Amino acid sequence: MGLFRRKKREPEASASVQSALQGLVVPLLVGREWFAANEQKFAGIPDFPESAMPFARQITDELWATYATDAHGMWDVVQRGGVDAFGGADELHRSAVENLVRRVSGDLDIGGADGGYRLQTPAEADLAASLVLVPELWLDRVQIAGAPVLALPSRIGLVVCGADDADNVDVLRQYSDSTFATGPGKPVTTALHVLTPEGLGVLG
Repeated sequence: MGLFRRKKREPEASASVQSALQGLVVPLLVGREWFAANEQKFAGIPDFPESAMPFARQITDELWATYATDAHGMWDVVQRGGVDAFGGADELHRSAVENLVRRVSGDLDIGGADGGYRLQTPAEADLAASLVLVPELWLDRVQIAGAPVLALPSRIGLVVCGADDADNVDVLRQYSDSTFATGPGKPVTTALHVLTPEGLGVLG
């Protein structure tokens, strides 16, 4: 009887741990350069286990989401071998996006005018670029011409204009290149993205 009682409690403990992790995880965006550099770095370490590599979900040809918890005041990136602890890749992403909405909804600063806007999350700066995953939080608060064009050269800001606004699109290209190269915050990508009814894609 004692053996059966112990086996019954194990799934409950596992579910409790999974629930706690799911409540902490958020998406952190990275670009092609980060992705390629990490693949090369870990490939150069003899016998480095694949399970210890950061897990990344591809969002576009130039953009990936990694996932991290910050229970101890610093980002702890989810490794490939740890995805099952969150219920699998899809559940990990769902939980991370849900937590992102919860954490930044009251901390969204939108500045700008004349068709160009900068979105920031002052209390949790690294989550600003991740706003690209939740346009429902900000899209109705910007006045732009055409489909949203997005620049996310670093994690600490997302810049938006409209696809029909050629002048501001050029400004975004210049801003993205310069900020990626020398600006503050962890670099993400120089590629501009566009949000259409079909989803997020790289602007050609």
